[in-house]
Amino acid sequence: MSKRFEPVSQLDIAKALGISQSTVSLALRGNDEVSEKTRRQVALKAKELGYVHNPKMGALTSYRQTSSIKRVVPRLAWVTNFPTEKGWRKSHNLKYYNGARRRAAELGFELVEYWLSDVRVSKEKLQKELTNLEISGLLFAPQATLEAKIDLDLTAFSSVSIGGSLKSPILHSVDSHAVGNVQQAVLNLRLRGYKRVGLAACDSIDTRVDGAYSGGFLSVDDGGAIPPFMIEPFDHNSFGHWFRRWQPDAIVAWGDYLTRIESWLVGHGIEVGREIALAGLDLEDEKGKYAGIYQQSELIGEVAVETLVTYFNQFAYGVPEYAYQTLIDGRWVDGRSAPGK
Repeated sequence: MSKRFEPVSQLDIAKALGISQSTVSLALRGNDEVSEKTRRQVALKAKELGYVHNPKMGALTSYRQTSSIKRVVPRLAWVTNFPTEKGWRKSHNLKYYNGARRRAAELGFELVEYWLSDVRVSKEKLQKELTNLEISGLLFAPQATLEAKIDLDLTAFSSVSIGGSLKSPILHSVDSHAVGNVQQAVLNLRLRGYKRVGLAACDSIDTRVDGAYSGGFLSVDDGGAIPPFMIEPFDHNSFGHWFRRWQPDAIVAWGDYLTRIESWLVGHGIEVGREIALAGLDLEDEKGKYAGIYQQSELIGEVAVETLVTYFNQFAYGVPEYAYQTLIDGRWVDGRSAPGK
């Protein structure tokens, strides 16, 4: 008769280390009542023994330890660092958040918003609040600025970031596949008969993705016949000079450059969709007005949470020695702005 498999428990970890089960429980939750040394010892022993964290059992334990009838679930923090508390709530960020919150609930977690830039609260108090909230992991939203740095002790937390704007600390991250997206856009326009495809994007966004947009474009541009238009802020005179000089029959554009270029073309009597094609690199929807790349931002949020929960279950806390990046391909969307020749 085969031996019945018994999962490793917190009591097993406690016996192996010669400490109490309550200390193990607090250590696995990153509680600062337990020393950093002990938390590390518990995490290492848990990994060695093959302990698997069960968020729903953790919630049940918390429920049993309180007199409240409120349902208790483990928490992940959606960490923002904009100048205002709700400044992040726009465009793709909201879609990242919605996808992350939905996937967190499916995995048995609650996603709570946490604002780091509250000038009324000291860094020490912010750190203590995160610990007291019994946060299981930190999901860093895209930052408000390029080269953003956050001074926060992550020793007790599993952490993942969305996008590449957080430059310090360097964490595991999930992002859109910028190189693949611009290549996909150019190749789809070529398949539809367009021969002279140009790229228009602001230089700061290209810098934010380490030159991925311009690099991806030039890699499929037959030797760079049309140099990218990357003047920032968008200038009508400069764009007009670029347009007349290079005479593209299709333009791939990022962000509001898409609508700015459309406005310039219409103002100069050039009909979009008939005389020239436009394709967006970060479409907000798939309704069909514009052709281009739908970045699947909600999916990026979902994958970010899955990644965070995986590291949490593996007791991977703190800043990783080697950071991994997961890239999500966008999806080409047909639209009236690029019907084909």
